[in-house]
Amino acid sequence: MTMQKNILEEAFSETLKILSELIKFQTVSGTSNVDLIQYCEKKLEVLGAKSFITFDDKKLRANLFSTISGKKNLNGKNGIILSGHTDVVPASSKGWSSDPFIATEKNDKIYGRGSCDMKGFIACTLALAPYFAKEDLKKPIHFSYTYDEETACQGAPIMLKELKNRKINCSVCIVGEPTNMKAIQAHKGCYEYSTYFTGLAGHGSAPDKGVNAVEYATQYINKLMELRLELKKREPKDSIFNPPYTTLQIGRIKGGIARNVIADQCTVDWELRPVVFEDGIYVNKIMDEYAENTLLPKMKKIYIRLLLRNF
Repeated sequence: MTMQKNILEEAFSETLKILSELIKFQTVSGTSNVDLIQYCEKKLEVLGAKSFITFDDKKLRANLFSTISGKKNLNGKNGIILSGHTDVVPASSKGWSSDPFIATEKNDKIYGRGSCDMKGFIACTLALAPYFAKEDLKKPIHFSYTYDEETACQGAPIMLKELKNRKINCSVCIVGEPTNMKAIQAHKGCYEYSTYFTGLAGHGSAPDKGVNAVEYATQYINKLMELRLELKKREPKDSIFNPPYTTLQIGRIKGGIARNVIADQCTVDWELRPVVFEDGIYVNKIMDEYAENTLLPKMKKIYIRLLLRNF
């Protein structure tokens, strides 16, 4: 028991040290994280870890996958993945009482961009890596660090593709997102959409002499709102999510140039978070049919009529 306590105390101290170093890397989403990845790779390499790195097209951002097999388990197959993303959201000094890229200890907490989400977890995994390397592991421990999770999980798909190519299959993946120390076993899906409307501009005094993209966009939104009610009725039994059904939300609508001009452009940004895959198919099918069979024919009919009138 005493030995285990000493290991945890040493790991805790090392975690704080590594976290301070990780926070210094200003790996804001969309910028390079290569220096941080190389830092992590070196710390694991000295322990005998086998690693590979995958990059984005411009070689500016990278994923790291490293494996510690232990003293006896040399095949590196299966095992547990400890996964974390290396990017952070932007930080303005105006909203901080300390430098966001310098770890600051205050009231038994570490303040710094990414200290919790999620360089803290990466620091924990690196601090415990020396102990994994010394053990006779029954299965290997894998370290997976990805880029640009905060924007659209851009790095993870590249990592997954490479794991598939290398035929690396694992039984468990622990993702160290902050969850108030509760184990979260599943997430809803997340689909993001931008729907574009192109109309025909004209003077606002004669709305029948144009095709108002904003007005048709609102009809599209109304249809989405109808579907939102339907999705509540499709709530699966024994759903583990809160809310328990698939959610649909309008995030932004942008169109037109002035109140007295018929809008010829409009964009609707919306999202869908399905609890089951079938809900995503359901919404896409209905909205595609609504746009193709209802909205577009109406818009084209007016456009053609106006076009013929001008000849």
